[in-house]
Formats: sequence, structure tokens, C-alpha cells
Amino acid sequence: MDRSGSGPVGWPPSPAAGSPASQRQALIILTAMFTWLVNAGYLRGNRMWLLR
Repeated sequence: MDRSGSGPVGWPPSPAAGSPASQRQALIILTAMFTWLVNAGYLRGNRMWLLR
């Protein structure tokens, strides 16, 4: 890790980390993960559906 604690040296954050497309993709991934957790019985409900 570098001194700032932001991660390994040479591993800078993506310049598009906050773009609308990146945010949309992150929500798709999180929704899929929570859906899997509900279907596998780890969670009783998918709160990601409340964001829609």
C-alpha cells in the first residue's frame, strides 16, 4: 500500500470511477449479488429493489 492508504502503488483509481455508466454497472452488479444472496437463503429480502 502507498502512504495515503488508498491501495497498492501503481494501482490508481479509474478515471471513470464516478461516471454514470460506472454507477449503473455497479448497481447492476450489486442487485445481482443481493438477488443471489436471497435465492441462496442468506438474506430474506433484496433491498436493492428499493432503489428502482
